[in-house]
Amino acid sequence: MPVLGVAFILGAPLLYCDVTDAWRLQSRKARLQVDTAGILADLAVACVATLLWAFLPPGIVRHFVFSLATAGWVLSLTMNLNPFMKFDGYHILSDIVGIENLQDRASAIGCWRLREILFGLGVPSPERLSPRVTMGMAVYAWLLWLYRLVLFTGIALVVYGFFFKLAGIVLFAVEIGYFVIAPVLRELREWWKMRRSILASTRVLIPVGAVLGLAVLLAMPLASKVRIPAVLEAEKIARVYPALAAEVRKIHVHHGDRVTAGARLVSLDSTLLVQELDINRLKAEVVAMRLARGGSDTTDREEAMVLKNELSALRQQREGLERQRRELDIEAPFDGQIVEMLAALHVGRSLNPKEAVLVVRGDRGGSVRGVLDERDVWRVRGGTDGVFIPDDLNLPAVPVRVSTISQSALATLDQVELASSHGGRVADRLDARRQAVPVAAQYAVRGYVAASMPAAFLARSSAGVLVVEGAPESAASRVWRQVLKVLVRESGM
Repeated sequence: MPVLGVAFILGAPLLYCDVTDAWRLQSRKARLQVDTAGILADLAVACVATLLWAFLPPGIVRHFVFSLATAGWVLSLTMNLNPFMKFDGYHILSDIVGIENLQDRASAIGCWRLREILFGLGVPSPERLSPRVTMGMAVYAWLLWLYRLVLFTGIALVVYGFFFKLAGIVLFAVEIGYFVIAPVLRELREWWKMRRSILASTRVLIPVGAVLGLAVLLAMPLASKVRIPAVLEAEKIARVYPALAAEVRKIHVHHGDRVTAGARLVSLDSTLLVQELDINRLKAEVVAMRLARGGSDTTDREEAMVLKNELSALRQQREGLERQRRELDIEAPFDGQIVEMLAALHVGRSLNPKEAVLVVRGDRGGSVRGVLDERDVWRVRGGTDGVFIPDDLNLPAVPVRVSTISQSALATLDQVELASSHGGRVADRLDARRQAVPVAAQYAVRGYVAASMPAAFLARSSAGVLVVEGAPESAASRVWRQVLKVLVRESGM
């Protein structure tokens, strides 16, 4: 008799109705009505819930009907209608094509068709069907196998992450072994039983050659180029600060101007220094006056030696103040270009000693700073030559030589241009201090421009890729290293 109940799929409760006896119905239309009844009921509930959600005020009831509507639409369209799972969609497809027990029969035909394609054994089909139906069932079987591979692998990963580590590993192995590896082994056993027929077929050379060719291709160390996200900038760059709190007296340069070492950039003056100079001058005049009248004043004559020493000290102080006043002027530290100026820099503006006034970028030589993924850090050595290719295609490629590679991974990315959160190539996440933390281990790479620095790079830094020659690595080696990395990480070593 029909049964209603609750089934648990991956721990999630689902209502179900046993309609096994529907196969007794002679009418295909009647069977389709039974197959679609559950989906139509779900969609009807979802429609009503969606309508209520549109009119209900915000609150717990509105959230409930929204969840009900979403579950109805999603479960009906993605799970119940899925022809690869034995739910309503599978039975609907089976009744439409008129083939009972579709999955098992299609799997048998799919295995037979695969053997014929690979080995050309000439074995008759398990069922006598039209070529069109036979091919359709074979394609359905192959898609079913692919779907199950993805589904069971995904379930195994979910199970692994849901339980504690030891149980997760065991359940993962059971899931993959039973649902993925076991069917493959069963088919391989069938091939072993037919080994004489397979070896007698000349077509077997094609799959064997393809497998060997693929193995050779995977084992052959082809990849030798290593791509390193990097930033190219002038080797010398200086932020120029005023020596003391001062006011701008004259500006000698503009943004983008080229300057030579020692050239005066901004003339400054300090009100405090001027006041100290005036006080020094007045004191010196008083001391000089007292020395001049030493012949008529007994006190000044007795203190002549003290006054002379005081006058000498005032003169030395004045020289120091004058030197400080001259050093107030901002000069270029080296040959280069003005690439940045303080906003709203004008005559009369007061400057703070902690505030950079200008940024000068040198015009000789350039440096490259990048980050190297941990998978490739063993492939690159210091002294390796490479080419920096900027992201801006209007800029030329620049020859670069790698100088150093850090021994430890970076905690944060210093060059924000490389972080994915700022449009770069290195995947990162932002920590509580809004610093870019690389998702995978990255090692700092430094290099220098092997030839003269192109003028196009002097105005600003440029992000791009540093391509260098590395130790060749095969695809199989990379996969094996990744597997070992995961095993070591998950084992807690």
